[in-house]
Amino acid sequence: MIQLISFLLISFLGIKSESKLPFQVKVEGIPSVKGTIRMGVYNSSSTFPKVNEQWKGIVRKVEGKTMTIEVDLPTEGNYAIAIYHDANGNGRLDKNMLGVPTEVYGFSNNARATFSAPSFSEAQFSVKANKVQTIRLQ
Repeated sequence: MIQLISFLLISFLGIKSESKLPFQVKVEGIPSVKGTIRMGVYNSSSTFPKVNEQWKGIVRKVEGKTMTIEVDLPTEGNYAIAIYHDANGNGRLDKNMLGVPTEVYGFSNNARATFSAPSFSEAQFSVKANKVQTIRLQ
């Protein structure tokens, strides 16, 4: 009974539940239909593109050489994405002995840096409703 009264009070006061902003990431350049796509969505320059410090992490089984991944964001704003194809499914971006990635990866805005990841400002984009961010893996 208390739960019903609480629900009715919240409804009449006009308090809204957390809204979601649908957003799509189109991933191109996936070399093979095996493994997973691992994506980190960041909302801060202090964490981009640090492993396990993303605002939201998403893992999807590869379904084709091009995929569209749905992301629910809480609000419009500035975000950046780091993404890679985990072809062997080991949960990490594999690198050779020199530290050069051996699996394809990409960043929002298709930002690239020469010897490191791009900065948050290079990869950031502004999210509006129904926007699509296309990222080409290389």
